[in-house]
Amino acid sequence: MIKYFIENIERFYTVLESLIKDRNIDKTWLEDLYNIFTLKDNQYTTPIKYHLFLAIRDNPEYLDVDLLSKVLNLSEDQVLNIFSNEGYKVYFPVYDLTNETSTVATAFIIENTDLTLSFNEFVNLDLIKQLTNKNFFVIFDRSFKGESYQLALVAGLIAKDKSLLEKLAFTGAITSSGRVKIVNHIQEKEKACQELGLTLITPKDIQSVEELDFWLNSPDIPVIYLNRNTTNDLEISLKKIEELIQEKYKHFKIENLLKFYNLSKEDLYHITENVNFSDREILIEILNQAEEKFKKLFAVKNAVLYISITISSLAFLIGSLIGSRKRAVILHYANSSYKVAVDLSENTRIIKQQTDKFEIIQPQECEPSEEMALILYIASHNPIQMVTEYIKQNLPTVKSICSVKTVNQGNLELQSFLRTHQELYTFINSVVKKKIHLFYSIPTPIALTLGMAIEHFWDITLYHYDKMSGYIKIPVNLNEVVSKF
Repeated sequence: MIKYFIENIERFYTVLESLIKDRNIDKTWLEDLYNIFTLKDNQYTTPIKYHLFLAIRDNPEYLDVDLLSKVLNLSEDQVLNIFSNEGYKVYFPVYDLTNETSTVATAFIIENTDLTLSFNEFVNLDLIKQLTNKNFFVIFDRSFKGESYQLALVAGLIAKDKSLLEKLAFTGAITSSGRVKIVNHIQEKEKACQELGLTLITPKDIQSVEELDFWLNSPDIPVIYLNRNTTNDLEISLKKIEELIQEKYKHFKIENLLKFYNLSKEDLYHITENVNFSDREILIEILNQAEEKFKKLFAVKNAVLYISITISSLAFLIGSLIGSRKRAVILHYANSSYKVAVDLSENTRIIKQQTDKFEIIQPQECEPSEEMALILYIASHNPIQMVTEYIKQNLPTVKSICSVKTVNQGNLELQSFLRTHQELYTFINSVVKKKIHLFYSIPTPIALTLGMAIEHFWDITLYHYDKMSGYIKIPVNLNEVVSKF
């Protein structure tokens, strides 16, 4: 019976497919079923081969190694590798010229075989083997024409983390030098992928195997958190940060970051317009929003956070939210451009590194007390007199006031930001006893790194300076902002 079905596969395709998919297979059929793998590919035999392959892999009772090796003319070890080793799927859309429609095809790949092999004769695997330097087995779930499957196979074979492939599809032919060639019917293919919840990577996204390798395997994947108080020129700002990142990672593109790692552009920026720093609920909501964005950004494997924050008071709070364990590059915005202020991409612990002397800061001699005020005069605005008056009027329990200036007041070079941070962290660590009221005129990147280093371990109340209202006590203490990262 089964032999008759196979000989008349066009007529009995649905019956065969149902028997195999439902695993309703009699062991006496095995030799006839195994011979399906040797049949010429067409719209009927190719999917049956694929379903039979999966059925044998999933059900060891259908695997007669000796018989299968004879039918396929393979060694028993080769059969075991193909039908027993771990494998994975990659996806690619195919376009049917007859029906003028696209569907998404699946290729199942087994690595670490001692030869490169497929049960489908309509593909040429020599180029894929050359580009990846790997032997592998592959089987397809449908027949097709063309070479646009090549990008998907290469992606699967070079990807170290196969889970990245689960939500992606690929289309593109590849040259022997590793360049990705343009293919047709991209729009129709994208629609087919979207219907299945897959993101399609095309030759417009990836121009070479080297670029593909970056997005799948780089030990550093830059992600962006841009905090601004307005949406004006937002795209320009993101473009400037993208260009800055490209100075180090030439293959980086925001659009590819979004595609490969299932992010939206909204995940990369955080608009905090007209923040009322006296309103605790507003500040908590801002921190909750930031935390949700960081969850998505840090979910990217090997993420390096490129971060720019507009206001120092927010920088302290968001720094505490991030903590000291995540790799980051702190950006400074000045003269209409972004520059790297502090690079924590190689070693995050340097923000907790203390110094044995002060080369940049000049702390005023003061007597540390259980409750004290600390004034950081690091930027150009001098807050000391105004803060002193504020303390006299509003903080009667504060008996000790310490202020810190810098050697070149208001003229801090970008390359000295890290050292300045380390000296400030060292000084604060030396004077803190129980409670600090913190006032500051400070570059935002240093406020951010101090927040990251201090985290929630010290009881620090921040005071935000507003030109209209003067100093505002921020109703969220640093020790309330606990990092989950």
